Amino acid sequence: MKNHGGITVRPVTWLVFLFFPLFLAAGPSAHAVGSLQEANETLEQAHLAFERGETERARELYLQVAQSAFAAPHVWFNAGTAAYRQDDPGRAVLYYARALQLDPGYDLARQSLEVASPATNRAGAGVFELFHQLLQRTNPLVWVLAGQLLFLALCYSAAKSLAASDPDRRGHWLAVLCWTAFFTAAVIFAGWAAHQGRSLRGEAVVLQENTVTRSEPSPSATAVLELPAGTFVRFREVQPRQGYIRVELLDGRGGFVPADSLERI
Repeated sequence: MKNHGGITVRPVTWLVFLFFPLFLAAGPSAHAVGSLQEANETLEQAHLAFERGETERARELYLQVAQSAFAAPHVWFNAGTAAYRQDDPGRAVLYYARALQLDPGYDLARQSLEVASPATNRAGAGVFELFHQLLQRTNPLVWVLAGQLLFLALCYSAAKSLAASDPDRRGHWLAVLCWTAFFTAAVIFAGWAAHQGRSLRGEAVVLQENTVTRSEPSPSATAVLELPAGTFVRFREVQPRQGYIRVELLDGRGGFVPADSLERI
């Protein structure tokens, strides 16, 4: 793998087939990439276009591969970098998020997403924000191993408390059992929170700059918020109403926005 001017240069490999169900949901492309060889040739053309400063052409070529059965995290990342160079933060955030959806451990995409994201995507502050960042940066394997060790400790302390004949000794092991159960629950929650943060920051991205949220699904309703492009939102309703759909920001605020101003991750 190489890095040239902010893009990741890497051929598409057989590993992409691990994510095949996600590739099918990526949607149709302007030009169907029908083979692995064609995918790699298209990527090479995209890399050359990017180096020449033809970012629009580069993004088009990256998307041809990203929206095919040969998509990979680094392809979405490169499309996001091209969009960012074109001053299109909405699609840059969208493409970086799709790269992370395929590979939650893709640190380069995560760092780029933090740079491209507007302030509306920063839901926390202070200690809570630091804790959230710690969860996201911790390898998920750490939570699995910690949970397994605590579960073994839980079983051991439960067995010792049941086997103890002395009341004081039994009380000691019951206290150990309670603390172990508490830490086990804490690790399970932390692992779940880390997974939620890594897998998806939102369900959709606002693509249009200065998108206004309204109190009701109507252009004449009271304006509530003005959202910058790249804002993550979660859907509060399944179906749009009169061209508007109800959404919620990561910090809990929300309203109705035009459905055509969003694109699902």
